Amino acid sequence: MSAQLQISDARLEPIAQRVLAGERLSAEDGLALFQSHDLLAVGWLANHVRERMHGDAAYFNVNRHRVSPKAPRNSTSSAASIPIFRSSSTST
Repeated sequence: MSAQLQISDARLEPIAQRVLAGERLSAEDGLALFQSHDLLAVGWLANHVRERMHGDAAYFNVNRHRVSPKAPRNSTSSAASIPIFRSSSTST
């Protein structure tokens, strides 16, 4: 990484030290990262971990699922949007 880390949110300083040391973060650290307005520093730290773990490769997910256009849109139950197929034959 060629760019230097610049932090404007003082709460991120101890977190950045742990990230750069390769230490595991706590739930409180995660909450501080989530609440921080210093998006450049949060992104820099996330990219640092990604590059340490995976090198310069990036992975993306593509969602190819389609929602049926005939699914009911005004139902209050989420189960109502799942099509149920029943056999028309009856066993005796």
